[in-house]
Amino acid sequence: MSRKPPASPQEMWEIAVRRKWWIAIPAVLVPALVIWIGTRLPRQYESNAVVMVDPQKIPTEFVRPGSDTTERLEVIQEEVVSQPRLEAIAMELGLAGRVGAERAANSIRKNMDVEVLKAGGDDSPITGYKITFTGSSPAVAQAVTARIANLFVEENQSWSSQEAVGTHQFLSDQLAKAKAQLDAQQEKLEEFKAAHLGALPEQEASNLALIGQYQNLLQANSEAIDRASQQKVYLESLLDASQGSAHGVASAPSPLQVELQKAKDQLAAARQIYTDSYPDVVALRQQVASLEQQLKNEPKQKSSELTASTGPTMLQQLQSQLLAVQQEIEERTERQAALQVQLKSLQGQVQVVPEVQSQYEQLNQDFTELQKNYESLLEKQQSAGMAAELQQTDNRGGFQIVDPATLPLVPSGPNLLIINSAGIVGGILLGCLIGLIVDLSDATIHNCADLERYVELPMIISLPNFEKGAAGTKRSASVPAS
Repeated sequence: MSRKPPASPQEMWEIAVRRKWWIAIPAVLVPALVIWIGTRLPRQYESNAVVMVDPQKIPTEFVRPGSDTTERLEVIQEEVVSQPRLEAIAMELGLAGRVGAERAANSIRKNMDVEVLKAGGDDSPITGYKITFTGSSPAVAQAVTARIANLFVEENQSWSSQEAVGTHQFLSDQLAKAKAQLDAQQEKLEEFKAAHLGALPEQEASNLALIGQYQNLLQANSEAIDRASQQKVYLESLLDASQGSAHGVASAPSPLQVELQKAKDQLAAARQIYTDSYPDVVALRQQVASLEQQLKNEPKQKSSELTASTGPTMLQQLQSQLLAVQQEIEERTERQAALQVQLKSLQGQVQVVPEVQSQYEQLNQDFTELQKNYESLLEKQQSAGMAAELQQTDNRGGFQIVDPATLPLVPSGPNLLIINSAGIVGGILLGCLIGLIVDLSDATIHNCADLERYVELPMIISLPNFEKGAAGTKRSASVPAS
C-alpha cells in the first residue's frame, strides 16, 4: 500500500531527513548544470544612440515648413526600418555571412528598438529617437546602431531636399495651369462684356439716367413739333390771305420774330435736359434776350409803308418761312423717331439686366475664385522656392545625432544572476519533489504516527529503538490494540 501525504511540518521534516540524498543530489546537480549552460550562452551587447530633431532656424513667417513634422518623421522611421534598408546594412557591415541578407535583416529588426521621444504627452510633437541595438559583440552593436542613426539623418536630408524641389516643381506646374485657366476665364468674361455692352449690371444706373434724358428730349422735341405745326398753320393762313387780297395788308411776322421764336424753342428744349448754369443754356438765354432787345428797337412801319411793301417780296418771305417751318417739322419728326429707337433700345437693355446679371455674376465669381487660387499658388510657389534654396544652404531643420552610438564594454545579456538563481531554486524544488515521491511510494512504517494513520487504532505499547548486528541498525516495534 502507498503512504499518505504528510500532514504537518514535522512529518515533512522527517521525510526530508529520510530522503536527504534524493533531495541533495538534484539540488546540487541542477544548479551546476544551469551554471555550466549559462557560461556557454552567447553574450549580448547593447549600444544606444540618440537622434534629435533640429528645429528650423529660419522663422516660419518667412519660410513655412514643408509637410507636417510628425507625419514626415513617421514616414522616415518606416523607411529606415524597412526590409531593403536593413538588408543593405547587413550586407554593408558583413553580417549576412552564411545566413543570408534576409535572415540577417530579420535578426537586426528583432534585436533593434526605436523609441520615439516626445516633449510632453502622446499628442506632443516628436522631438527625437533613441535607437537601441543588441549585438553579439561590442563592435557589431556599435556599428549597427551608428549606421541606423546615420540613416535617420540621411533619410531626413533626402526627404527634405526631394520635398522642397518636388514641391516647387509641382507648384510651378499647378501655377502654369492656374494661369492658363485664369486667362481663359478673363477672355470669356471680356467676350461676355462685349456681347452685352450696355446691359451689364454696372451700366444699369447710367442706362436709367439716359432713359430719363431721352424721355425729356422726346417731350421737348414733341412740344417743338407742336409749336412748329401751329406756326405752319398760321403761315399758311397768312399766305392764303396775302394771295387772296390784292389790296389788303398782310401782317406777316418779321424774320426777327421767327428767329426769336426758334431761339425760345431751343431754350425750352435745352432746359428739359440741362440746368440753367449749363453753357448751352446760358448762351441760348443770352441769344433770346438779344433778339428780344432787337425786336423792341425795330421801328414800326406805317400802314402805308406796310401796304406798299406787301407785294411779291412779302409773299416770298411767307413762302420762305413756311418752307423753313416744314423743314424743321421734318427734321424734328426724324429726330423724334431716332430718339424713340434709342429709348426703346435702352429700355430693352434694362429689361434684360437681371438675366445678364446672373450670368455675369457667375462668370465674375468663377474669375475671382480662379484669381484667388492663382495668388495662393503663387505665394506657395515662392515659399517653396525659398525653401529649396535654404535647403541647399543647409539652413533648414533636420536630424542631429546628439549621443553617438556607444561602445558597450559590459554584456547586457544573458542575466546570469537570474539564470543561476532560477537553477538553484529549481534544483531544490526538484529534489524535494523527487524525495516526496520516493517516500510516498515506500510502504514502510517508520514510526508510531505512520502506524496510527494506516490502521486507525490506538497504540497500547511502543518499544524503544534497539541496535542489532554489527551495522547497528536501529529498530522499533509497536503493538496496536486489538
